[in-house]
Amino acid sequence: MKSRLSSMPLAALSAILLLSLPLAANAQTLTILHHFGAAASDGENPEASLTAVGSTLYGATAIGGTNNNGGTVFAINTDGSGYTILHDFGESTELGYLTYDGITPDSPILVGTTLYGTTSRGGTFIGANGTVFAMDTDGSGYTILHSCNSTVSDGANPNSLILVGSNTLYGTSDSGGTNGKGTVFAMDLDGSDYTILHSFGGAANDGIDPAASLTLVGSTLYGTTKSGGANGKGMIFSINLDGSGYTILHEFGAIPNDGSLASARLILVGSNTLYGTTTLGGTLGPGTAFAMNLDGSGYTILHSFGAVAMHDGWQPSALTLVGSTLYGTTQIGSLYGGGTVFAMNLDGSGYTNLYQFGATANDGKHPQASLTLVGSTLYGTTAEGGAYGAGTVFALELPTSPLSGLLQVFLEPGAAAADGAQWQVDDGVLQNSGATVSSVSVGSHPVTFTTITGWTTPANQTVTISAGQTMTVTGTYVSATGGGCTFTLSKTSVILAAKGGSKNVSLKGNGTDCSWTAVSNDPFITITSGSSGTGKGKVDYTVPGNTNTTALSGTMTIAGQTFTVNQATGGCTFKLSPTDEKFKAAGGLATVKVKPNLNDCEWTAVSNDSFITITGGTNGVGSGGVSYMVTPNTATTVVTGTMTIAGETYTVTQAGAK
Repeated sequence: MKSRLSSMPLAALSAILLLSLPLAANAQTLTILHHFGAAASDGENPEASLTAVGSTLYGATAIGGTNNNGGTVFAINTDGSGYTILHDFGESTELGYLTYDGITPDSPILVGTTLYGTTSRGGTFIGANGTVFAMDTDGSGYTILHSCNSTVSDGANPNSLILVGSNTLYGTSDSGGTNGKGTVFAMDLDGSDYTILHSFGGAANDGIDPAASLTLVGSTLYGTTKSGGANGKGMIFSINLDGSGYTILHEFGAIPNDGSLASARLILVGSNTLYGTTTLGGTLGPGTAFAMNLDGSGYTILHSFGAVAMHDGWQPSALTLVGSTLYGTTQIGSLYGGGTVFAMNLDGSGYTNLYQFGATANDGKHPQASLTLVGSTLYGTTAEGGAYGAGTVFALELPTSPLSGLLQVFLEPGAAAADGAQWQVDDGVLQNSGATVSSVSVGSHPVTFTTITGWTTPANQTVTISAGQTMTVTGTYVSATGGGCTFTLSKTSVILAAKGGSKNVSLKGNGTDCSWTAVSNDPFITITSGSSGTGKGKVDYTVPGNTNTTALSGTMTIAGQTFTVNQATGGCTFKLSPTDEKFKAAGGLATVKVKPNLNDCEWTAVSNDSFITITGGTNGVGSGGVSYMVTPNTATTVVTGTMTIAGETYTVTQAGAK
């Protein structure tokens, strides 16, 4: 279990107008199912995600319980009833010999009728490096399966587990291992065959501190580290189930405004794309959401957190996919500083705050875990806040179908609003006399207009909201039939010659604040500028020469639309200049120029006879040269030899000695 990052102070925020993009819907109502800390024996500070089994949620608290604040595992029904503490950590138990219980549990997972989990501290050995435990869903049969022992290069401070197959648990540990920098480990369900698959920190640029659980794709595990890597800001890695094939896929900090401190699990979307978050970095500093292909290509920052004008959250947790929408939480930030529940599209567009914590005196604050979907409801925890300040379990209904032109107005504390408020543009022309306010909570919740009709001119304009008092806000508006931001590409496809080249495609949005991103879906297409923007813009890209003997076809996704790049059949051919050379018996030096039909054609040069020695240019890409030396001929007969350069035969003829 990781300790929470401390809150960062927020400057006073002015009233703003937010345009919800296609995934937005009615203002969401959050229900608190349980306030932790109601009794002295209750758990406190739930920092872990929930596991859903039917209508029952299982979770863990970092501290609290009856045994010296060792934490708890609890169960609660999805309607908030039946809250039960299943195990209080920190007690001494007799398991054939005196041992000590784990402390500070992480998220348990269910296998059959048994819950398996980890504690980041406690256990048998000196140093209290954590445990792997099992227990029945009613709390009985509690067993410590493994106590981490850093004195024998074991992992220390393990994180959440995943099940692979029917009998094997895989996990990571923050520290420990051969180099003391963390591990990837595997073990059977009964605790046997515990194996360290990788010890981090063994190489100069290896990752350090893998703080999140793993993600399985096929027979490969994917994960992140909080630090280490070439830039010291962490990395994304993959490793096979047997421990082979360890590969660094991305080192954070490699590009401008990249994320850092990745401490949340990755999720797989489709068959080839991983999505994740970092708790620091990005354009503004407090974290990012990103996407990347399984082979490490196509790394893209989807959202940089911390935009004050959006009351954006800071320090995001792991993402949850529902349909084609990503949902997540941020630990701090928002209008009230308590963190958020947010949603966004897979391309990063449509970022929307669904709920901002800290809006009321007893509201939860600082969610640190990912969300869990049951039916049409998202469930989660906050590590603090609630009636007793010790955290909450909450439920949030998924947004319903999108509403065209939905607008949200966030009011500063002290601002007043009234049901039935009207809105108008500053030129005095009333654009919507039928707009109504669906929900008002002065100084806390957003005022949401749910009926938007008659808006026909998308533009950036100043709007006056008459709602008890007048305040001026700005934003981008869309037509009611538009359903949000729409984009038009200057063209949707291109046909290129085999030689490739640099090209561009322009686009327009129906509002100057409509944001968009552009990503390449195929490695032979490289976006050189214009990977994101707002309103109208241009995407520049390059395509190298097609060295294949077949045509190529690939795509880019630009503002959610597909742009297709077709490239003619290629293949490399070469010309040598000269094609042969004659030497006197004394030999000498010479150079052959190599010119391919495409700049990306690779070639090699080898000598086929011992009296010809290549001194430079044994290989190259594109145009180049081969330097060679011919040794003296002491025989009286003419000698002939060859070199093979770029698949072509180059002939050397040397006269005999007199």
